[in-house]
Amino acid sequence: MKLLLAAAAAVSLGVLAPSTASALSPRGRQVDGSVVRVALVERSAVIAQTSDRKQLSFQWNDRTDFVRGASFTDAKTALKAGALVRVTYHRPIFGPATVSRVVLVQPARCCSRC
Repeated sequence: MKLLLAAAAAVSLGVLAPSTASALSPRGRQVDGSVVRVALVERSAVIAQTSDRKQLSFQWNDRTDFVRGASFTDAKTALKAGALVRVTYHRPIFGPATVSRVVLVQPARCCSRC
């Protein structure tokens, strides 16, 4: 009986112990790329991924965060053709990818004279 109580206590502690959290949901993905085109009225954009130049089409909504530097901005400022961005998106079972965050990435400078 004591062994059974000890096993139940060990299992409860294992279940109640905090686990590590992730900033992305299981379906969330993050890609870097350059903006190809933007349709502000439709709230959609296309980026060419940096890794393989594949194009990713996505939409944003009122809960999408646009970040430039250390502050929030709007879609019109963050999404301009040729801009380098880091996009965190979720792809539902049906429909286009929905973006939760777009970060405007400043290009790396090669030296202090550039």
